[in-house]
Amino acid sequence: MQLNLSGENNPFNKAREAFKSKAPEVLTFEQHKEKFENSTLGKQAKKAFTPVPYEVENRAIYTTAGVVSYACQVVSVTAAASFVFAFVLSRINTLPGAWYVSFGIAAAALFCIEYLLRKETPKLARTVLIGGLSANLWRRGLFVLVLTAAGIASSYLGGFDTAAAVADNPPAYVAPSDLTPTLLDAEEIRQRYSVQIADAKAAAKEYKTRRLYRGKISIADGNKYRNLLAVVTEKENAMNAEIKAAAATNTAEREKIRAENKQRTSAAKDEHGEAVAAYQNRIDQNGGGLAWLSVVAQFIFFCCVGFRSHYLIETAKQYASSAPTDGGDIDPNGGGNRSKNAGSYSTELEDILKAQTDANGEIYNGAKMRVLRGGKSAQSELQIDATDANGIDANESKTVFVPTSLTVEHIDRTSRKIKRLNITQVRGNLSANRTRLRKAKESGADAGKIENIAGILRYWSAKEDELINAAADIEKSAAVG
Repeated sequence: MQLNLSGENNPFNKAREAFKSKAPEVLTFEQHKEKFENSTLGKQAKKAFTPVPYEVENRAIYTTAGVVSYACQVVSVTAAASFVFAFVLSRINTLPGAWYVSFGIAAAALFCIEYLLRKETPKLARTVLIGGLSANLWRRGLFVLVLTAAGIASSYLGGFDTAAAVADNPPAYVAPSDLTPTLLDAEEIRQRYSVQIADAKAAAKEYKTRRLYRGKISIADGNKYRNLLAVVTEKENAMNAEIKAAAATNTAEREKIRAENKQRTSAAKDEHGEAVAAYQNRIDQNGGGLAWLSVVAQFIFFCCVGFRSHYLIETAKQYASSAPTDGGDIDPNGGGNRSKNAGSYSTELEDILKAQTDANGEIYNGAKMRVLRGGKSAQSELQIDATDANGIDANESKTVFVPTSLTVEHIDRTSRKIKRLNITQVRGNLSANRTRLRKAKESGADAGKIENIAGILRYWSAKEDELINAAADIEKSAAVG
């Protein structure tokens, strides 16, 4: 038999075609890239690595910190309320309506403490974060420290009072019922013997009466009569002996029952003492937990307030790191305008941060958030006298053309690194600070503020002159060439 291996009947050709149909498609790098970018993973990666503004990236933490800070204050007030209330009440408990007065005083005191902490702590945090530690901080720092100490002390001590106030009633002592002794009844014994004695007496009397003859009785009958009387005496002696034995038995029974009752009472008191100790231990544990929770809550409150202050400062730096032109904000990295109305916002942020640095006696660079430390003797490129401040023309503007390829050095306060800015960015800062100076003069601002803004303006004017002179030198060199 001969096999036909040609054409479509060739099994090897069929296998080769089947393998080709099942082989994976080979994609180029660009095709892989396009496929990845359109995939869910690619979109997630793009979103994850796309830069976003600082305040957008950390807005959730900022909001959470605000909620947590209020929750911490609620914990502190809850813990401190009972202590402050009890303390005030113990001092005025003789006055009419002492409960209501104590409640009002406690509520007012705690509200003032927490309100002042919420107002003063962010100011202190912003001052420290912007200008660092300085000798001028001691007043506000001491004030915040006193408020914090009062809040922590009242919260810690109040934790135990609050735990005791919300706890169940303490276990009450229940005295055990006394055991009753089972006593023998002497009267019952008398009654029982009385019948027997009466019968014996009646029998003796009846026998004597029956045996008398003319008032006399024979010797034999007399002996029998005396025997009957002896029975009466025997019954009486038996009765007395049984009554005496019953009395002794009753005495022993009473002593036994008294000892048992005493033991039962002692055991009940011991059990009650253990229950009270366990009750107090639970209160101490719960109170201690609430007390330390209030202390931790105070610490968390400061962390939250500190982060919120840091968030505001970093956001202000971000949008005030480059001053606006008349048409909008200038991106210091050359990215163009950010928003149409960003100029006034950036200037307002600079004014806010400047107020913080002024509290520490520092000089503020509004355009780049650069704060240069120094007292009266410090030599700073931003310091000018009052005559210079009043002599600057807020509307002055140079129209000399300078190529944007030329740049000038500028120290960034945040990173402390040297950056290079072109003429567009420098003139943007000049325009913004001219507007600030004009508004400061129109609003009648104090001389210190005008002097500070004028110094900033002089700084950026000097940077503009550097670029203009550099452009002029290039033109001269080209002309000579």
